[in-house]
Amino acid sequence: MKGKFSSIEVAALKIDLSGAELDSFQAAQVIRLFVAEKGYGISHDRALDAARNFDAMGRDVELFRKDLEASALVM
Repeated sequence: MKGKFSSIEVAALKIDLSGAELDSFQAAQVIRLFVAEKGYGISHDRALDAARNFDAMGRDVELFRKDLEASALVM
């Protein structure tokens, strides 16, 4: 089964988040835009959790991808 997001897409998002000096609210907005561009939705609270968990996960692309896929909702 194909995932909602490819590892390459999530790696690019990771680079964007890592390279910018964003607070967790700004990072959550970037995550929401990324998810929306792919045709999915994500609640503000869940995007904020994902942004906060990003560092806690050691910035591992696959863990981040799985977290995003679990949170993304079909629009």
